[in-house]
Amino acid sequence: MAVAIAPFGAMAQEGEGQSEPVGEHVNELKVLYDHGVALYQLEKYAEAALVFRELVAQSPRFQFYFNIGECEYLRKRYDLALEAFETYLDTGGDKISDEDRAHAEEVIRESAAITGRLDVTGEDSCEIWVDGEFRGKAPFPRLMPLMPGEHTVVCMNNSEQIEEKQVSVVEGETVEIAFCVSNEVKPAEPDVAANIDSRAATGTDESASTGSAAEHVGSPSVKRKKSPLITTGLVLAGIGSATLVASLITGNFALSKSDRLAQNCDNEKLCEDSNKDLYEDADTLTKTTNILLATGAALTVTGVVMAIMGRKKQESREKIAVKTTPLIGKKMQGIVIQGGF
Repeated sequence: MAVAIAPFGAMAQEGEGQSEPVGEHVNELKVLYDHGVALYQLEKYAEAALVFRELVAQSPRFQFYFNIGECEYLRKRYDLALEAFETYLDTGGDKISDEDRAHAEEVIRESAAITGRLDVTGEDSCEIWVDGEFRGKAPFPRLMPLMPGEHTVVCMNNSEQIEEKQVSVVEGETVEIAFCVSNEVKPAEPDVAANIDSRAATGTDESASTGSAAEHVGSPSVKRKKSPLITTGLVLAGIGSATLVASLITGNFALSKSDRLAQNCDNEKLCEDSNKDLYEDADTLTKTTNILLATGAALTVTGVVMAIMGRKKQESREKIAVKTTPLIGKKMQGIVIQGGF
């Protein structure tokens, strides 16, 4: 890689759309430029790139983009190098020498082969930050190059974060994202109760209740909560599992009592009265184990079935239909609500 940091005098050439700095401002720019060159020569490429970006902010001359691209390339930020050299060619035009153009085009080809692109769309008040680095304001004149991998893209407006998105970039591919700064005003929800009241006011007897009905069908605008069937099923399955564990514990105790009882008794004579308590304990533990085992199995199976049914019902349900009918009579007033849940 050739060192292509040009002397400051060459960068002070008059260019189209670029005003010539005069007086003290020229000296300030030269001091800043010399500092960037010194950092470059010390191979502090990241710091040097920051200095040259400051030069662009103070005097947007196309030559500075060459220096930015060179620094970013040498520190292996190929996405930033690609972006800088593309800007260099766009703004430099026919003022760029053949040698510098060839060098810039070579870096662009090499960097484009190992980077991806981000197609960002949004309002012009959206400032785009990628992984904490400011990359410009939307809309972008061209696709934004990015290194392959996961990135956090944030839209800022007046120092306030509007939206954040995670993107995965693959080399040679383009990822599209869009930001919207202004929030759209949602239409007001229809007042179902008011409609019912206005219809009810026209009724005078019980027969009026069969001739008027208000029907409201819609889908919720927020994420639906977990189905009660799923929650109840998981709770029952958990209790059932705990009960099965308890049955194993009592079963072990029952077997232990039975083994001791078998050692104290034989088949040819009855057990002594001293073993009566041992027999009763073994019998009680055995019955308890059977009850816990049956109960635990039933609860576990029921809980699993309820959780599966709740999951399927939640996935298949797209709308909740609710039908409200005024009920008006001589001695009663009310509303009949029917719905599928």
